[in-house]
Amino acid sequence: MKTQSILILAFLFSISGNCTANTLLFRSRRKFKEAKEYFQKEEYSLAYPIFKELQQSVHETDKINNVTTVQEINYYTIACALKQNEGHCRGNGKKLY
Repeated sequence: MKTQSILILAFLFSISGNCTANTLLFRSRRKFKEAKEYFQKEEYSLAYPIFKELQQSVHETDKINNVTTVQEINYYTIACALKQNEGHCRGNGKKLY
């Protein structure tokens, strides 16, 4: 009886953790799409903070599992900074390639 209760609790905790991870992933995708739309409309001052936030929230597992998306985030972050004439990003642009 006690073992079953522990198993049920462990199962419930694992489900709630998975839901939280999926919610965070969905929010990040929505932010990424929003930032790309700003970039395409040449609204770099609106896109840059979102890309910067996404870039700072990238985890090691994202770098492995979502390589293309992480590269896109880095590209758009640097491109927005350069479009706004932020000189400190010129070195980062050279690293990208």
